[in-house]
Order: sequence, then C-alpha cells, then structure tokens
Amino acid sequence: MTNAYDRVVLAAIAKLTQRQRDIVEHVIVRQGSAEEVATANLVSGERALEWIEEAKHRLEELVTLELQRARIPVEVGSGELEARVRRLFWASEPADKAPSWLRGAVGARVRWAGSFTATQFIADPTWHESEGLFQIYGNHVVTGPDSLLLIGSAKKLGERLTERWLHWLDAEHDILVHVGEIVKGDSSNRGEGLLEKVEMLTTWWHTPPLGQRIERYEGPLLVVQNLGKRGKLLPMYSSIWPSAHAETA
Repeated sequence: MTNAYDRVVLAAIAKLTQRQRDIVEHVIVRQGSAEEVATANLVSGERALEWIEEAKHRLEELVTLELQRARIPVEVGSGELEARVRRLFWASEPADKAPSWLRGAVGARVRWAGSFTATQFIADPTWHESEGLFQIYGNHVVTGPDSLLLIGSAKKLGERLTERWLHWLDAEHDILVHVGEIVKGDSSNRGEGLLEKVEMLTTWWHTPPLGQRIERYEGPLLVVQNLGKRGKLLPMYSSIWPSAHAETA
C-alpha cells in the first residue's frame, strides 16, 4: 500500500504546473517561507501566500483523484501528505527512513535557462565553461515548428554547442537552445556519472527525433526534477515509474 501511495504522490507532483512544482519544492520540501517565494518571483507577500495555498490545494486534489483512480482507500490529510512529500525527497529525514522502493535512489534537480537563439548562446560566455545538459528546439518535418529535436550533455556546454553543432545550428532556421545545470550541494545528488545518467533517462522519457536512441534506461534508480525554464520537458520523471506502469498493465 505504501509503495502505491508514494507513486501516486509522485505522479500528482508531475502534473502540477511549473510554478506550483517550484513552490512545492521550496515551501514543502525545503520548508522555505512565503517571503522568500515573494522575493524570488517579484510579487507581494499576499500574492505569494495565495500561490502557496493554490499549490498545496492542487497537490491534495490531484493526489485524491489519483488515489480514487487507482482504487487505493486512503484519505488525504494535508499534514501527512506534506510529510510524505518531504520524506520522498530526502529533505528532512535520513535516507534509511525513505520508502523501501526509493532507498538507494539517486535524485537530480536540473535548473534550466533559456531559451536562447544559437547566436545569443554563442555570443554570451555565461554558460560556455559550465557542465550540464542542453535541449535544442526547431522545425521538424513530422512534429512541426518548435519541436524538441535533441537532448544532450557536455562537460563544457560552450565547446559542445559551438564546435559540434555550429554548422548545423547556422544552417537551420528558428533554432532555440535551453541549457541546464544539476543543482549542486544537494545531498540527494550521489554517484559518479550522474550527468550522463540524467541525459540518458531524459532522452528515454522524451524520445527526441535526433541524437542517440535509448531503447532501455540502464543505471541506478533515478528521480529527475526539472526547474526553471525547462521548455517542453516534464517537470519530473523517474526510472522507477515504468516498472510501476508494468505492474498495473
């Protein structure tokens, strides 16, 4: 029962809007204040409180709907739900108290910026020495304009995008780039080769038409959360969920 309920909570979080997802992370997971939300979003304290209540209510509503859909007889209480969310993301309890199906999992939060035209990215050195991931958007003969074409990663984003992709980016029209860094200083970011694993899982979930094809994710249990200007990426996904789908198929 606990495993199924935890998966329902994760599925509900993934359905929140980006702003609601960011608020859940800041207020519930990290237990930040409404004042910090107001400052980060350049809004009044009153508006921030409205956003926080809206996000909490929507999360509770989605969890209730998902529980009903899965026919899981659990009543949702806001206090218990928030404690469960914090435990799922290792913010307030030791790893050995995480749910059994998440113990040993690796968590990665990716903060995205963009979008940039190819010219803007090449001209701005801000990201050139950064290690991270990138998304490329453009026209596609099947999926049309503003399609997610490619997901990749690089030890130096500037070098990868300007040297390897410069000839292609210059030849195409309406190309946009998003770049993202894995949030540092997070105790859930564990293990070597995390950048490559996040790229692999992200590609597997979104299946862009260009670049490597991932038939099957192979790696540690991994939960990815996308923050900021994530483009068309899902706010959250995991290597755990496909097995959960298989169980109910």
